[in-house]
Amino acid sequence: MFQSLRPRLAPRAQERSDPEPGALALPSPASSKAASRDTTLRADAPRMLALLVEAQQTLHDDPQIAWEYIEQVGSLIRLACTRIASGPPMIRAWPAHQPPPIGGLAAWQARKVVQYIDMNLAANIKAEDLAGQANLSTGHFFRAFKITIGETPHNYIMRQRVRRAQLMMLETNDTLSQIASACGLADQAHLTRLFKRMVGATPLVWRRCWQSEGAQDQAFGALT
Repeated sequence: MFQSLRPRLAPRAQERSDPEPGALALPSPASSKAASRDTTLRADAPRMLALLVEAQQTLHDDPQIAWEYIEQVGSLIRLACTRIASGPPMIRAWPAHQPPPIGGLAAWQARKVVQYIDMNLAANIKAEDLAGQANLSTGHFFRAFKITIGETPHNYIMRQRVRRAQLMMLETNDTLSQIASACGLADQAHLTRLFKRMVGATPLVWRRCWQSEGAQDQAFGALT
């Protein structure tokens, strides 16, 4: 009896294991991630190759320029790896809902100062104006601000200017010079120096990697 069942069961098992002709085979999560990684690296490969060729051609006559080309290749690789893993590497805003620390700014003071900075990033923000927002002396304000935010007002403002530049690079087609001015920075060179120090890549390289459809939504997700 058992032997008579085997011929019937075998074809059914064969039917379940083999897809029908024309059927769409859904990739596994692992294969989808690998495909995404391959697509990302293929998109960046021509630019990396061009930079390496430029580095090779200028290495003998101008090693400094060659090194800058190699640094750009490194930046592209780092950004490609980040893009595969998540979204754009964004500088975070101050978390407004954290409890005030002892010796720091009260919640209303921190909120008011942060809002003032955000609204005036394009202007020259003075220390006495920030202290006035919190109704504190300049010295007291500086100490309380660092306890609350974790860095000096100047460093915080610079980081938020770079963050604003990141968002403008994703949301607009403004030139880097226009973005630098809108963020309260002296010029494009000033933006480039700050951006590379804080983000790890030049604005030009970062923008080329991330200014694409859907990058803005990923950026806002990274800020929450």
